[in-house]
Amino acid sequence: MKRNVVIVIFIVVFIGGIFWTKSKVSAPSPENILKSNTFDLKNATYDIDGVKITLKDGQNEQKVPGSVTTTTTSYFGNESKGDVNGDKKEDNAFLLVQDGGGTGLFTYLVVALKNNEGYDILSTIFLGDRIAPQNTEIKNGIIVVNYADRLPTEPMSAQPSIGVSRTFKVESDKVIEIKGEFGN
Repeated sequence: MKRNVVIVIFIVVFIGGIFWTKSKVSAPSPENILKSNTFDLKNATYDIDGVKITLKDGQNEQKVPGSVTTTTTSYFGNESKGDVNGDKKEDNAFLLVQDGGGTGLFTYLVVALKNNEGYDILSTIFLGDRIAPQNTEIKNGIIVVNYADRLPTEPMSAQPSIGVSRTFKVESDKVIEIKGEFGN
C-alpha cells in the first residue's frame, strides 16, 4: 500500500513539474525573436548592408576586423505602428543608428510586418549620415520619416538645419520610396 502511494505521489509531482516548466515564460532568444508574438525591437536581428546584426538591450558592438575601432548599432526609436501592407495588422516602422567609430553616424529606417507568428523585418533603408531625426509616422499605409539634414553644399560638420520628409510604401513585401506627388 505504501509503495502504491509513493508511486502515485511521484507521478503527480512529475506531471505537475512538466506543466509548471512548460508554463514558465522565458525571453525569446534573438534567433527566434521574429517568430514571437511579443516582438522586441531592442532584441532582434537586422540586416544592414548585408551584415546580420543582433541587438541586445538595444545595442550591438562589433570590432572591425584588423582595426581597433568598434561599430556600434543602436535602436534609436521614433517607432510608429500602423498597417502598411493592407492586411489589417499593426506593423512597425522605426529607426536604427550605426556609429562606425569614425565621424559618420548612419541612420536607417526599419519596417517590420506583423504576421500570424510574429513579425517579418523587410529591410533597413539608409536615410543619411549625421542627420537629426524628428519623427516617424504611418498614415494611411504610408510611412513618413521627418528629419533635418544639410544642404549639399554644406560640410558634414555643419549642424543639420534643412527639414526633409521622405515617404515610403510597402509593395510585394518590399519597402519602396515614393517620389513625386506623394513624396520628395
